[in-house]
Amino acid sequence: AGWRTRVALPPAADVPRLLAAGTALFVNQLFFILGLKVSDPVSGSAWQPTQPIFTMAIAVCCGYERATWRRTFGTVLAVSGAVFMVVCGAGGIAADKATAWAGQLLFFFNCMGTSSYVVLTKDLVARHSPLSVTAWSYMVGSSMLLVVACCFNSVPALLGFVCDDPDREARDACVDNAWRIPITAVGPLCYWIAVSSVFAYAAMTWANRYVRSSVVSVYTVLQPATSALVSYA
Repeated sequence: AGWRTRVALPPAADVPRLLAAGTALFVNQLFFILGLKVSDPVSGSAWQPTQPIFTMAIAVCCGYERATWRRTFGTVLAVSGAVFMVVCGAGGIAADKATAWAGQLLFFFNCMGTSSYVVLTKDLVARHSPLSVTAWSYMVGSSMLLVVACCFNSVPALLGFVCDDPDREARDACVDNAWRIPITAVGPLCYWIAVSSVFAYAAMTWANRYVRSSVVSVYTVLQPATSALVSYA
C-alpha cells in the first residue's frame, strides 16, 4: 500500500482513529473465530446481516447519516431473512443453552466490530487511499491478534478450549504443538487470508469511499445464503 500510494505511514492526527479501526477489526476477527468454536458457520453467517442496523445506528449517532423512514424500512427488510434463520434455528451445534447463548453473544460483538470499522474509516478514506487505510488498520488488528494468540498458547486452560475436539487424537496434537498448521488447513487458511480478509476488506473500504456506510453493510445479507449453500453442498 505504501509503495502504491507513496505514503508509508499515516499522519499523526489520524493515528487515534486508525488505532480504533484496527481494534474494531481485531474484535471482528477474534469474536468470529471464538463464535465458530462454540456455534456453527450458518449461525455465524445468519448474524452478519444485522450489520446494516448496527452500522446505521452508529453512523446516525456519530452524525454521518440521517435516519429516515424509507432507509430504516429498507434496512429492516434486508435483515429480516437473517433474523428468521437465527430465531427459527439456523443450526446450533451447541451442547446446551448456555453455550448457544455464548455463541450468539460472540457473533453479536463480531458484527459490532465490522460495523464500527466501516464507520470509523469513513473519514479516513476521504483523505487516504482505501488500500492504505486497510493496510494500516490490519497492521493494528494483526498485532493485537498475535498478542492474543501468544496468550492462548501460554495458558493451558485457554489452549484446551481452542483445541477442544471430539477427535481425541486431533485434540492432543493441537495441545502438544499449538503453532503447527495441519496440511488440510493450509488451503482454507490461505483462502481466509487472501479472499475473506485482504480482498473483502479492501473492497469494502474502497466502497466506503463512495457510498454511505450503511449501504456498504447492506450487502452482508448475501452471507447467510452463501454459507448455507457451501455448508450443505
